Amino acid sequence: FLMIRRPPRSTQSRSSAASDVYKRQFKDFVKRIIHYGVLNSLSQVTVKITSPGVPDFYQGCELWENSMVDPDNRRPIDYEIRQKYLEEIRQKETQDLKQLIGELLQRKETGQIKMLLTYKLLQVRKQYL
Repeated sequence: FLMIRRPPRSTQSRSSAASDVYKRQFKDFVKRIIHYGVLNSLSQVTVKITSPGVPDFYQGCELWENSMVDPDNRRPIDYEIRQKYLEEIRQKETQDLKQLIGELLQRKETGQIKMLLTYKLLQVRKQYL
């Protein structure tokens, strides 16, 4: 018979404090690098769409995809939010595209900047191919 005992309270509080420090440091690190991750992702979209051949798009990946596995087109997709975002993009891009890009970069966590880039590059591809 094995009894598992709780560590002494002082050990628990040190462990919790260390965990809190780690979480804070990790969040600070993510804040410093997230902009570069966004630029990297947008670069990948650009290469995918502008390369010869047929670009490979997974259904539902018009916005950021944060899963740790390849998408497989079986996950539920929020089409309503994608339609809403695309309508907003279509409406605002005709008014002031530079301002729209700035706005979308400010709220990059929504993924709308990726949708805008995909939308515009597919228009260019259609026009010249």
